[in-house]
Amino acid sequence: MPERRRKPAVGLRIEAKLPNTNQKRGIGTNTTGVLLSVTFQKAPGRLLVITDLGLGTLIEPTDEQAQNDVLLCGLAAA
Repeated sequence: MPERRRKPAVGLRIEAKLPNTNQKRGIGTNTTGVLLSVTFQKAPGRLLVITDLGLGTLIEPTDEQAQNDVLLCGLAAA
């Protein structure tokens, strides 16, 4: 959504890392990772501020039955 007078611009990012091979062949772990984040941008005057907040589900590469749930965050200003 575009930036308005008092509201920041909002963006949504969805990412899925799909398996590209079978683990029976000895390449890869045959697992899927998912990331979801929301980005906000506001330009008050000459300052530009961008923030990013999201969640990710990443598979543990050494144990295909385990997963890591991570918090994704970022902040930038110019």
